[in-house]
Amino acid sequence: MDSSPSNDSPGSIEGRIFESDGRPVPAARVFVTRGQPQRARARFATVTSADGRYRVTHLDPGAYTVRVVAQQQGQHEGTVTVRSATIARLDFVL
Repeated sequence: MDSSPSNDSPGSIEGRIFESDGRPVPAARVFVTRGQPQRARARFATVTSADGRYRVTHLDPGAYTVRVVAQQQGQHEGTVTVRSATIARLDFVL
């Protein structure tokens, strides 16, 4: 049996959220949207850990918009491409 990943295996997005002075941002809300936000086909949400880390798993390959909402730092957005069976990284400095 072949154990290599298929072309449509899910991937993940992970990263860290920092303040400009390098401190992590805990409890920031992270929203992940596939495609353009106004025409989104899939939405996922999570919250950063105490050390500012987040991870969203089981994502189909494709382009995603990641929006971070932090109480004191406002909203920030970035884009990332998820490839099959890989982890895409997107960090934010607020």
